[in-house]
Amino acid sequence: MTDPVPGVCVVGVGGELDMLTAPMLTGCLDEQLANAPSHLVIDMQAVRFLGCSGLNTLVTVREQALTMGVVLHLAGVEQRAIVLPLQATGQLPVLATYPTLDHALRTLARCQPDPPRPNTIRQVGNRRQWDRAPPPPPPLRLCSGAAPAGGRRCVWD
Repeated sequence: MTDPVPGVCVVGVGGELDMLTAPMLTGCLDEQLANAPSHLVIDMQAVRFLGCSGLNTLVTVREQALTMGVVLHLAGVEQRAIVLPLQATGQLPVLATYPTLDHALRTLARCQPDPPRPNTIRQVGNRRQWDRAPPPPPPLRLCSGAAPAGGRRCVWD
């Protein structure tokens, strides 16, 4: 990634996501969730087949992410091999999906919190009201595209 979004971890997946490869993906995603990013994006663009074990991994990781306060996103959800299994199992409407990784990152970049505004006084009717600046957002961690051995981005094909 050339311009990663702060607080977003991207995991790229390629090839076939089936009973042989799903455990590898589960291990990688568990490792990334342990780092507690704000958003976890799974890039499915290079996936040619999504089997039952792969679907089970996505459902399990979604549930783990929800309990940890991490938002799970699926990018690259535009080919039949991905869309049809997600539709058939009813997962498509409950997952945040994007046609490409670039689209997901642009969307997440727009969703970053605005900088805090200064304290102000404004007129409300015939009285003045003190508006305090909201507290600053918590610092976000960055999970960028380091080598798979670094444990920050997992890509296999």
